[in-house]
Amino acid sequence: MKTEKIVVSSNGRGMTMALDEVEAFSRSMGFDERSSMRARLLAEETMSMVRAIVEDFEADFWMESTEECSCELHLLAVADMNFKKRQDLINTSTHKRNEASVGIMGKIKDFY
Repeated sequence: MKTEKIVVSSNGRGMTMALDEVEAFSRSMGFDERSSMRARLLAEETMSMVRAIVEDFEADFWMESTEECSCELHLLAVADMNFKKRQDLINTSTHKRNEASVGIMGKIKDFY
């Protein structure tokens, strides 16, 4: 199961709709109120972090569940990036490498 893709941009367009969709999807997956708010906060912080580093972007955002009953947040951004911006974004990961995280806990860990 997954949400529709919502176009979000660095000027804030689509972000409120995307965050509301995260909450609704989380509830439909059986998350309690607190967990739904955490998912929303994670999505908001993800968008804010990318916005701060990349500055000007347009992205597709969606949330989906996996067969293992995990949930994933996706933010697929198209942006012009120089080497420094790319390195700043990579440096937000735990291992300081451009690699995909596994599962929601792995993705959360990469942001902290």
